[in-house]
Amino acid sequence: MFTVGEVFKKDKYSFNIYNHKLSMDELDEVISNILFDNKVLSYLFTGYFEETGERIKMLRRFIPVDFYLCEKEILENFEIEKEKIIKEMKKNNAYYSFFAEALMAYLNLIYLDNKLTFGVIAIDETITDQHTGVDSCMYSDQSIILGEAKFYKSFNAGKNKIINDFNDSSLMSKIKSLYTKTIQSNIIIKNINETEEILTFEQFKKKNIILTGFILHNENKKYEYGSITNINNIEELKDYSIIFYHLPIQSKNELIIKIIKKALELIVYETK
Repeated sequence: MFTVGEVFKKDKYSFNIYNHKLSMDELDEVISNILFDNKVLSYLFTGYFEETGERIKMLRRFIPVDFYLCEKEILENFEIEKEKIIKEMKKNNAYYSFFAEALMAYLNLIYLDNKLTFGVIAIDETITDQHTGVDSCMYSDQSIILGEAKFYKSFNAGKNKIINDFNDSSLMSKIKSLYTKTIQSNIIIKNINETEEILTFEQFKKKNIILTGFILHNENKKYEYGSITNINNIEELKDYSIIFYHLPIQSKNELIIKIIKKALELIVYETK
């Protein structure tokens, strides 16, 4: 679907720009097909590709809570309900940001490591704290991938928020403090199913650490990538990568409306 269109360098960073040849309507359809594919949907909510029998519950994650259990009536009056959704989106800039989180996880699987699963990192005294300070933490035997995803109207607003989140992230503070501790600590990675993997400091250092950022945003005429290099270098992390994705769409609001409507249609059809 994507082809390389441009390669350029800034400082020590190299940027590869991939272009697609889809129309905006086709792109919206591709995004919804990815999100609602049975195996992908299962993976995004459970960490596994096996079907769980809870597809309807997962589909309901894509519709407003007020729509639960009355999907057929909402669908029949969707044009009226649509106006309420649009008003809500105008009040909340990050409305349905988990769309971007889901797509980022999917891209990480395709482009970085197809053995990834979801997990959370805790370091010693924070073993019971399951909040990593990032939108997505995925890992495999080879990699630990920490991601920030944004669904913004503006590319620059989303990009700047990701840079700020990485620079201020509590997770990065944890990792930095771990690397500077004089006494080495174990790291506990908790999987989605509550199993744990305990890594020593030396084992953790051998993992391929990747920071990923993803923005789903309205199409812009010009994109400035240079400020991505403003992510603070963490000298203690001698071997790490930064991967930055962004995908322009015609309209954030229109995509959300299409996704909600498709989710409603699937729920009504699959609960007949």
